[in-house]
Amino acid sequence: MGAGPCRRLNGSRFPGPGSVGVELRDLLRRGRRVIANLRFAEHATIDEHSADFDIDVIRLCGGGFVSVNRNAVPFSCGELIAWPAGVIHCLWTEASSMETLMVEHHKA
Repeated sequence: MGAGPCRRLNGSRFPGPGSVGVELRDLLRRGRRVIANLRFAEHATIDEHSADFDIDVIRLCGGGFVSVNRNAVPFSCGELIAWPAGVIHCLWTEASSMETLMVEHHKA
């Protein structure tokens, strides 16, 4: 799985410092929305951070965890998690891999 940050469609880098074992592939950029696929290896993490736009994440397969405002819960298959702009959040795996679909709702 990705050894370090990769370039996104808009040229920015992902994931940020401290995030490990996550591969991101932008699938579509349409207007203010970006849809991306995230693949997590075992014991992978996207560190706690916030964004200045809303984000929706759907778990497609595998097992993982999500934290919103430092409240951690298991992330179930098919579940949708909504992160409002400015809210601290993170995703991680332990003994299994995980794949998600992420939709970023950028402001104008």
